[in-house]
Amino acid sequence: MVKYPKKRSSSSGVDRHFFKVYLPTDSSKRLNIPKQLVVDNNIQLSSEMILRDQTRRSWPVTTRFTSDGRYWITKGWHDFCVGNNIQENDYFTFEFHQGKGFSRTVIDVHITRPTCKGFNGA
Repeated sequence: MVKYPKKRSSSSGVDRHFFKVYLPTDSSKRLNIPKQLVVDNNIQLSSEMILRDQTRRSWPVTTRFTSDGRYWITKGWHDFCVGNNIQENDYFTFEFHQGKGFSRTVIDVHITRPTCKGFNGA
């Protein structure tokens, strides 16, 4: 399940978040951007954007808009995952930046790794 907070303004333009757990069967080759997040917050997605990790390394990515109204990060997403050694159940927080000071949309990606292996302590 993807969750995101209500609208929030920032002095640097649009500043919105969404959260996702990485599951290889669901998001190893592409990542869905929640349509309602984009619509509710008037986020202007372009066909090319930048993903930026916690260490400020950047990956150019391509956005694809499908006929059913869904938004996907496609080309570049796999490279980002490999470059950050993404594993099943890693948790992402995505933060959109655009507007003043940004020539194109930048998405900061904060990665959180699970701290426990299972309920039995293994």
